[in-house]
Amino acid sequence: MVPFADLNEDGVINTNDVLLLQDAILGRSALPNPYAAPILDAPVVATNGSSISISGVARPNRRILITGGRLAVFVNSDSNGLFSAEVQLRANQINAIYVTATNATFTAGIPQPLRVLQDSQPPNLFIDFPTNGTTLYTESTIVAGRVGDSLSGFMGLTVETRSTASETDLPAVVDVGIGNNGTYQRGDVPLALGTNEITVTATDIHGNSTFRVIRVFRGELSGPRLELISGDAQKTNVHRRLA
Repeated sequence: MVPFADLNEDGVINTNDVLLLQDAILGRSALPNPYAAPILDAPVVATNGSSISISGVARPNRRILITGGRLAVFVNSDSNGLFSAEVQLRANQINAIYVTATNATFTAGIPQPLRVLQDSQPPNLFIDFPTNGTTLYTESTIVAGRVGDSLSGFMGLTVETRSTASETDLPAVVDVGIGNNGTYQRGDVPLALGTNEITVTATDIHGNSTFRVIRVFRGELSGPRLELISGDAQKTNVHRRLA
């Protein structure tokens, strides 16, 4: 009966346990629940790291079991119920983690669930225009293509372009598409006469990045030619006439 009489689980049976029982009988407070789930500090819900630190509060001097990561983790809560642990994550997926307080007397209690996304996977990136090896006759070009991130989606996803004629990163506009797929475009990427190397870099919210490189040739026109005066880059709904 000793473990059950130690209501506050401080290792001894004394007046504090009697006061807890008295308050419960008089309806002033409920007895501590030996099966209560641990209370967790809010850790990150997504990361590109291989592990996260989980801390919280449980009943004092309890064995804490953490499952759902790459490995099961066991730690003990201290006399105040505090605990912390480093949990290894399964790569590039949602880790459904469960934190349970247990001991030899009351076995396992109620698990506290936690979902953490591990994302160390770079975005998907394609350059659709201009095509690699094409010849252009303009001082600048539109760079456009497709981009997406299967794990983190579009939240915080960025695309930047760079050409040998500018040597500076130019941010592109990213448009949300279907699911985790979308498109991007940048309309004023400068070109120098001759061969130009264009680099497009996509970075997700966790800092994972990937890049694609193409080479285009800018030629020089001679003789009479048509030049664009206005009306470029207009937008409207499908089946509607442009202004």
